[in-house]
Formats: sequence, C-alpha cells, structure tokens
Amino acid sequence: MAIGAVTSRDDAFATLLGNGMAGDVHYDRVKPNDVIEIIRRAGGVAVLAHPTYFPDFERQLPALIEAGLGGLECVYGDYAPHLVEQLCKVATSHGLAITGGSDFHGPGLKAGSGEIGVPNVSADLLEPLLARSTATPR
Repeated sequence: MAIGAVTSRDDAFATLLGNGMAGDVHYDRVKPNDVIEIIRRAGGVAVLAHPTYFPDFERQLPALIEAGLGGLECVYGDYAPHLVEQLCKVATSHGLAITGGSDFHGPGLKAGSGEIGVPNVSADLLEPLLARSTATPR
C-alpha cells in the first residue's frame, strides 16, 4: 500500500496474495500435535483459538488433549453470550483452561474482530492458565 501496488489489504489478497497468485508462498502445514509439542517445550500452554471455526472441533478435542492441549478460547469478539457459555462448559468438561481474546491485528486492519483487549475476559482466568505453564517467570 505504501508504494501504491495495492489500494487496501483486501486488494492485496484479491490481486497478489490469494491462492495461486504471485505472492502465494507454498509452505508445509505443521500438524496440530507438533505445534502443541513446540508450545509445551517452550514452557507455554497450547490453546485452541476460535474453536468454532473448526468443523467438529469437539470430536477432535480428545486427541488434542492427549497431545497436550491445555486451553480453549471461549470468549471471543464474534461469540454471542450463549456460545461463550456453551464453550466454557465444553472446556470445563474436558479439564481445559478457559481463555479469551480479541483477535486484534492492529489499528485500521479488518482482520480479526475485536479491538485490543477484551473487557469481558475475567482476570480470574489467568491463574488456571498460568498453573499449566512450565515457563520460568522472568
């Protein structure tokens, strides 16, 4: 955009970055189990973000939990209150930490659905998440 090659982020994806276009870079997808292992080795807690974006995510949960998944993003800008409640029940029933996020990608970008910070994510959710981490506090 800065050099005038495209007029917007959407234009960039429509003309340069979409599947099969000049800026489409092939990459090998990393398997979820490998991602979970990398996160855990780094001392982090692997959390499934935007679970409703994945078809049949509940069917996939046992395998992800077996691999070391530690949390489920239950609070998200696009989720209606009844969906948040449902996801929290799913997380609790599987012993997963409940997390939330805004999907903020920066000012002026359409990607993501929220602004920085999510006021309805309780700070009380942090302690169970931290308890699952093996990272050494700085």
